[in-house]
Amino acid sequence: MVEYAARKGNLPPRPHVVWDDLAERRRTGVRAWVRLYPGEVAPCLVSGDRPITLVWSSLWPDRPDDLVEFTLRPHGMGTRVEVVMTGAEEPQPEQASYFRRRLGELVYGELRLAYDQ
Repeated sequence: MVEYAARKGNLPPRPHVVWDDLAERRRTGVRAWVRLYPGEVAPCLVSGDRPITLVWSSLWPDRPDDLVEFTLRPHGMGTRVEVVMTGAEEPQPEQASYFRRRLGELVYGELRLAYDQ
């Protein structure tokens, strides 16, 4: 597997809360946060070790073998979130840039907003 995109950022809740939200990917309810764009599919939880790591399947049907790997670490009163995307082959640079930006929107934008931040 080739690592082709990575992002790091902080979220306000503790790691176990962030892990649960990433694992359940709530689309309705108190912390609804996953808004998919046309051409995206809801990721499945491939594996996880609560509250430290979890792996999603790809959000993009044209790259079904890609994985989105999350590592969560305590950071002050919140969580340091590291996201790495891997695939069998590296996408074109503009596609990798889009994937990186889109993951940033989901995790550090939409999920952060679900925590009222």
